[in-house]
Amino acid sequence: MPDLARLFAPRPLGSAEGTTVRLVHALRLWVALARRHRNPRPMLRASLGLAEPAFCRFMETTVAAWPDPFAAAPPCASVLTADEATVAELFHLADADRAEAAQHLLSDMFAPDERRRLWQAARDVVRALNATA
Repeated sequence: MPDLARLFAPRPLGSAEGTTVRLVHALRLWVALARRHRNPRPMLRASLGLAEPAFCRFMETTVAAWPDPFAAAPPCASVLTADEATVAELFHLADADRAEAAQHLLSDMFAPDERRRLWQAARDVVRALNATA
C-alpha cells in the first residue's frame, strides 16, 4: 500500500530541477490560458522555443488522458499540485530515459496504451528541449 502521507505531502516547486521547473511553469501557463479560451502557443513559444509544438502536443495528450480535470496551481505558486508533481516526475524520468519507472509511476492512473502515449509525448518534449539547449 502506498504511503498516503508522502503521496499527498506538498512538494515545493523549488526542489525540482531547472528543466522541470521550466516545464511546470509552461504547464501552468498553458492551463491558465486554456481555461480562459486563449491560445497559449505564442507565450509558450517565447519560453520554450522550438520545443513549444512538442509541449503543446504533450498537454493535449495529458488533458485527454487524465482521469479527472487536471489540477494546476496558479503560475506564482511555490508548491506543486499532485497532478503537477506527477507530470514533473514524468518529465524527470523522460529526461533520464527511464521508461520502466515512468510506466510504474502512471500505472495506477492510466491504461497501458495511455501510459505509452504520455511517455512518448514527454520524451518528445525533453528531446526537443535538449536539442535547443
